[in-house]
Amino acid sequence: MKRVTALFLCLTLFLFMPSVHAEGGVSFVMSDAEIQENRLFELAVSAQSDRPLSAALFTFSYDRTLAEFRGVTAEKPFKTAFYDDGNEVRVSFLSADGAASDGTNDLFSLKFKSLSSGSFSADYTVSECVDNHAAYMPIGACTSGSVTITGKTAAVRSGGSKSASGSSKNSNTGAGSRKSTPKPTSSAEKTGEEPTLQLLGTLSEISLRDSIMPIERVAQIFALCGAVVIMALIGLLLWRGKRSVKTPKK
Repeated sequence: MKRVTALFLCLTLFLFMPSVHAEGGVSFVMSDAEIQENRLFELAVSAQSDRPLSAALFTFSYDRTLAEFRGVTAEKPFKTAFYDDGNEVRVSFLSADGAASDGTNDLFSLKFKSLSSGSFSADYTVSECVDNHAAYMPIGACTSGSVTITGKTAAVRSGGSKSASGSSKNSNTGAGSRKSTPKPTSSAEKTGEEPTLQLLGTLSEISLRDSIMPIERVAQIFALCGAVVIMALIGLLLWRGKRSVKTPKK
């Protein structure tokens, strides 16, 4: 009976092993920036992993007294959606074929406008990371971006790939201009769609939870049930064999 139990445990581990991915997780890095006051700049986000990244949800926070969020840009064929509720900026990222996660290419960039001199760290968290095979990826380190805003006489530098873009267009924006209270903004305002629904429904484009994952679970359950039946039959045969050996002959 001990042998049957050991064999059953081995089969159970073997059946559930495909659901646990041995590959490494994914880590993220945000670029740094040094910019003058009243300038536009960008902070680029890149990923590092041994698997292509197809989807992820980001939540960013920053010092709103020093910079103003202006939007998100991404190269084709990547898709992004964002929602700024006045406290945090949530960004969803999608790539149907998977984005190369070797750290050399940017997933997307956050656009800001510097308001006053100072420095802050653009912190963020990441969730719901999925690779191009609809498998969830463990999340590693999320390196924040460091931003330094200097006076108009200082030189301009940036760690982003497109930082300080459009600075000449905003050079005549005076420090004494009126500052309005920021309101929630999103990438859906131009299309008239509900921003929260657009953000939270982005992952449904590749049907990760509603189709692929349930099918895998059902297959595993059926396989486990089959293993249980086989083990029960083996145990019954062994029990009947031992009983026939112990039965004395007349």
